[in-house]
Amino acid sequence: MLLATAMKGMLEAREKLQSEEGVSNPTYISEQTQRLAQYTGAVEEVLAEDEADLVIKEAAKFKTYMSEKKSANMAGNLLKYDFTQERAEIVKLTRLVNSSWKIISVAQSRVKHLIAEANNQI
Repeated sequence: MLLATAMKGMLEAREKLQSEEGVSNPTYISEQTQRLAQYTGAVEEVLAEDEADLVIKEAAKFKTYMSEKKSANMAGNLLKYDFTQERAEIVKLTRLVNSSWKIISVAQSRVKHLIAEANNQI
């Protein structure tokens, strides 16, 4: 799945969980939580690939800097600047993924609470 598609789906599911129905309807919450989990997993897969690619690119660039007789400290500092944009995107996606898993956990608890509440009213 493309990152843009997964992100769109993830953000839409999060938004739907913020609606009135996303707070009070256990079936709706469950459906949106399932969607959120699927899209979040897809984003996380892309994130894993991006992180792996960045590690490889940084290692190659570090090797280049070392062959240019730069100190290891200088090479490390230069890497921070060379790959700032990629790192920033990874940090952003990581936070969105982490917060989505937290939302999923809370939503699951909410469904259990609503079901228990409904069972006690019968």
